[in-house]
Amino acid sequence: MERKVIVRADDLGYSDAVNVGIARTVHNGLINNVGVMVNMPTTMSGLAMIKDAGVCLGLHTVISAGRPLTNPKLIPSITNLDGTFRHSSDYRAAIHDFVDWSPVNKINNLNRDFFVLCHD
Repeated sequence: MERKVIVRADDLGYSDAVNVGIARTVHNGLINNVGVMVNMPTTMSGLAMIKDAGVCLGLHTVISAGRPLTNPKLIPSITNLDGTFRHSSDYRAAIHDFVDWSPVNKINNLNRDFFVLCHD
Protein backbone atom coordinates (compact mmCIF):
# COMPACT_ATOMS: atom_id res chain seq x y z
CA MET A 1 0.00 0.00 0.00
CA GLU A 2 1.39 3.37 -1.04
CA ARG A 3 1.35 6.07 1.61
CA LYS A 4 1.35 9.78 1.01
CA VAL A 5 2.32 12.53 3.38
CA ILE A 6 0.44 15.82 3.41
CA VAL A 7 2.69 18.78 4.07
CA ARG A 8 0.59 21.88 4.63
CA ALA A 9 1.49 25.55 4.52
CA ASP A 10 -1.01 27.73 6.32
CA ASP A 11 -2.01 31.40 6.00
CA LEU A 12 -2.01 31.99 2.23
CA GLY A 13 -3.43 35.49 1.84
CA TYR A 14 -2.13 36.82 5.17
CA SER A 15 0.44 39.07 3.44
CA ASP A 16 2.50 39.36 0.27
CA ALA A 17 5.55 38.03 2.11
CA VAL A 18 3.68 34.94 3.34
CA ASN A 19 2.30 34.37 -0.16
CA VAL A 20 5.77 34.50 -1.71
CA GLY A 21 7.15 32.07 0.87
CA ILE A 22 4.31 29.62 0.32
CA ALA A 23 4.58 29.92 -3.48
CA ARG A 24 8.31 29.19 -3.37
CA THR A 25 7.87 26.10 -1.21
CA VAL A 26 5.01 24.86 -3.39
CA HIS A 27 6.99 25.31 -6.60
CA ASN A 28 10.03 23.64 -5.02
CA GLY A 29 7.90 20.58 -4.24
CA LEU A 30 8.03 20.89 -0.46
CA ILE A 31 4.34 21.70 0.08
CA ASN A 32 1.35 19.84 -1.37
CA ASN A 33 -1.48 21.39 0.67
CA VAL A 34 -2.20 25.06 1.36
CA GLY A 35 -4.58 26.63 3.88
CA VAL A 36 -6.21 29.74 2.41
CA MET A 37 -7.33 32.73 4.49
CA VAL A 38 -10.16 33.76 2.18
CA ASN A 39 -10.97 37.03 3.96
CA MET A 40 -7.57 38.69 3.57
CA PRO A 41 -6.67 41.42 1.03
CA THR A 42 -3.82 39.48 -0.61
CA THR A 43 -5.62 36.16 -1.01
CA MET A 44 -6.22 36.47 -4.75
CA SER A 45 -2.61 37.40 -5.50
CA GLY A 46 -1.44 34.44 -3.41
CA LEU A 47 -3.74 32.08 -5.28
CA ALA A 48 -2.46 33.44 -8.59
CA MET A 49 1.10 32.53 -7.55
CA ILE A 50 0.19 28.84 -7.15
CA LYS A 51 -2.72 28.44 -9.57
CA ASP A 52 -1.03 25.92 -11.89
CA ALA A 53 0.96 24.08 -9.21
CA GLY A 54 -1.52 21.24 -8.69
CA VAL A 55 -1.57 21.83 -4.95
CA CYS A 56 -4.55 20.92 -2.77
CA LEU A 57 -6.31 23.90 -1.19
CA GLY A 58 -8.11 23.96 2.13
CA LEU A 59 -10.02 26.53 4.13
CA HIS A 60 -8.24 28.32 6.97
CA THR A 61 -11.04 29.59 9.21
CA VAL A 62 -10.11 33.09 10.36
CA ILE A 63 -11.62 34.82 13.39
CA SER A 64 -8.73 37.03 14.53
CA ALA A 65 -7.40 38.87 11.45
CA GLY A 66 -8.86 41.01 8.71
CA ARG A 67 -12.56 41.53 8.09
CA PRO A 68 -15.28 38.87 8.26
CA LEU A 69 -16.97 37.83 5.04
CA THR A 70 -20.32 38.21 6.79
CA ASN A 71 -21.88 41.27 8.37
CA PRO A 72 -19.78 42.06 11.48
CA LYS A 73 -22.98 43.00 13.34
CA LEU A 74 -23.92 39.30 13.28
CA ILE A 75 -20.78 38.43 15.26
CA PRO A 76 -20.23 41.40 17.60
CA SER A 77 -18.36 39.49 20.29
CA ILE A 78 -15.45 38.75 17.92
CA THR A 79 -15.37 42.00 15.90
CA ASN A 80 -14.30 45.56 16.63
CA LEU A 81 -16.45 48.65 16.09
CA ASP A 82 -14.74 49.22 12.71
CA GLY A 83 -15.91 45.78 11.52
CA THR A 84 -12.55 44.01 11.68
CA PHE A 85 -11.95 40.87 13.70
CA ARG A 86 -10.62 41.29 17.22
CA HIS A 87 -6.90 40.54 17.39
CA SER A 88 -5.69 37.32 18.97
CA SER A 89 -4.05 39.36 21.73
CA ASP A 90 -7.55 40.42 22.88
CA TYR A 91 -8.41 36.78 23.52
CA ARG A 92 -5.14 36.07 25.31
CA ALA A 93 -5.43 39.15 27.54
CA ALA A 94 -9.05 38.56 28.55
CA ILE A 95 -9.69 37.60 32.15
CA HIS A 96 -13.20 36.38 31.33
CA ASP A 97 -14.48 34.74 28.16
CA PHE A 98 -16.28 37.42 26.14
CA VAL A 99 -17.09 35.35 23.05
CA ASP A 100 -20.65 34.44 22.13
CA TRP A 101 -19.82 30.93 20.94
CA SER A 102 -23.03 30.23 19.00
CA PRO A 103 -21.92 31.89 15.71
CA VAL A 104 -18.35 30.63 16.20
CA ASN A 105 -19.67 27.08 16.58
CA LYS A 106 -21.53 27.49 13.28
CA ILE A 107 -18.21 28.42 11.65
CA ASN A 108 -16.52 25.41 13.23
CA ASN A 109 -19.29 23.11 12.02
CA LEU A 110 -18.92 24.44 8.48
CA ASN A 111 -15.18 23.99 8.69
CA ARG A 112 -15.59 20.42 9.96
CA ASP A 113 -17.85 19.62 7.01
CA PHE A 114 -15.50 21.21 4.46
CA PHE A 115 -13.19 18.74 2.78
CA VAL A 116 -11.04 19.15 -0.29
CA LEU A 117 -10.08 15.92 -2.03
CA CYS A 118 -6.98 15.89 -4.17
CA HIS A 119 -6.30 13.32 -6.86
CA ASP A 120 -3.10 12.87 -8.81
